[in-house]
Amino acid sequence: MIDQVLEAKEYLAGKNISTQNVYRMCYLIAKLLLNKGLDPLEVRSKIFDWANTHGIFIEHSLNKIIDKAGSDKTALRGNDPVWVGKDDVGEIVRRFDARLVRCDALAMLCYSKAYANKRGEFSISYRNLHAWVGNGSLSSHVNAVRELVLFGYVEVVGRNDNVRRWDKKKFADGAIYRLCVPVSDAKDYRLEGNDVWGLHNTVFDNK
Repeated sequence: MIDQVLEAKEYLAGKNISTQNVYRMCYLIAKLLLNKGLDPLEVRSKIFDWANTHGIFIEHSLNKIIDKAGSDKTALRGNDPVWVGKDDVGEIVRRFDARLVRCDALAMLCYSKAYANKRGEFSISYRNLHAWVGNGSLSSHVNAVRELVLFGYVEVVGRNDNVRRWDKKKFADGAIYRLCVPVSDAKDYRLEGNDVWGLHNTVFDNK
């Protein structure tokens, strides 16, 4: 989710596949392959081969996904470091105890640091959060985010159908959030790839 290049490569390798996340998987794979110089027809063929290999049904229009991937000039994010400070961890610990809730809070923090606009706003859907963090049902992540809101960690500032970012592009999907807590610039812990659980186990050890 943070390192999109790694995410797309792992999907191609058959890792972390989620049938609830088919659109995102196809979109990222399409961007990766187009960036490698494949033409749209070659991308279409490779994605269908990948889907058949892993038993994935693509209910969306693959041609439209490929067209969107090609026309969207936003580059895939690679291995740009995301750091978490001890104060960031403290804000989560003082609010939450459950492992999944803490991990979702940590995921939201990392996602915000990577993708928030100048107003601190970012958009992530329950479906994508579930596909990234895992370790629970979709409804368990819905409940976890409600807890994040209830205890003042994040706030919902809008929906993707009527709020635009500072760069005038619409959010892709999901609610639009903003962290309610101070965000540290300290570099105490680093997110390795997209391994949010590895980061969780490091920062919350014995807490």
